Amino acid sequence: ASDVDFEEIVRITRDWPGSKLANLANRSRWVAARRAKGEAEKKREHPELEIAVRKRIHQEDMLKAYEFVIWGPETHLDLSDKELEVIAYHEGAHGIASLTLPEADPSEYVTMKTHSGTLGHAFPIAERDYHMESKTRWLTRVKVFLAGYAVEIARYGEPSTSAKMDLANATNFVESMVFDYGMDEKIGPVAIRALSSGSSIAGQLGMGQSALGSTAHERVAAILNECAQEMIKFFSSPEGEKVLVDVSHRLHKEKTLTRAQLEEIIPKEMLDRRTAKI
Repeated sequence: ASDVDFEEIVRITRDWPGSKLANLANRSRWVAARRAKGEAEKKREHPELEIAVRKRIHQEDMLKAYEFVIWGPETHLDLSDKELEVIAYHEGAHGIASLTLPEADPSEYVTMKTHSGTLGHAFPIAERDYHMESKTRWLTRVKVFLAGYAVEIARYGEPSTSAKMDLANATNFVESMVFDYGMDEKIGPVAIRALSSGSSIAGQLGMGQSALGSTAHERVAAILNECAQEMIKFFSSPEGEKVLVDVSHRLHKEKTLTRAQLEEIIPKEMLDRRTAKI
């Protein structure tokens, strides 16, 4: 159909092999046919209503098929109203952070649908291939990972178990920054893991046993806390709270928001803070 955004499809399927693209196309056809069947049945049951029965694949069919190809079939969990509210705020926060922080990779869609037991997804995708990464970009990724955790603290005073994978991803990024790439000014230009495994003094520089290794672990925790506090402060501010409420309420209603829909909700001056770089 004319509403299919092929530029968006290209962005979210970059580097996919032909077989996976074929799977997406076939699944989109199945989704569209199933919707058309439902529309036809509704039209028969309610002839007084003007119900159009689709005859083509639309963008919403493509995105639903994309979710299936990436995450598997949607699962239906018996979630309480409070749990649904928390999920909407949590995933909405990821989407907001990815579209407003400097050098962030934008989320092409955010969903609170559940797949394989996971309670929603935000899907940031780099707008091009990066062959090197700056410290700013990596710290921004960490902040995007921690956005949901931060929102739960800002709104409810405590985090939930839903942040488990976000915390794991954020911790892995910061550990690489500190232990591998010398990106912490307090540690300096030292590749600690390289020293630990390849140096003749490896026995003296175990990552956890040496003074340097111990300090590095402390710096990882400190950086994670600094990033989390920055996001908590933002989502506790009038500006951050308003955009969070606007996005989460729309997400709660529609279950999935595309990047274009998010950009309609988030104020332009906030969107302009995100800039692409090296």
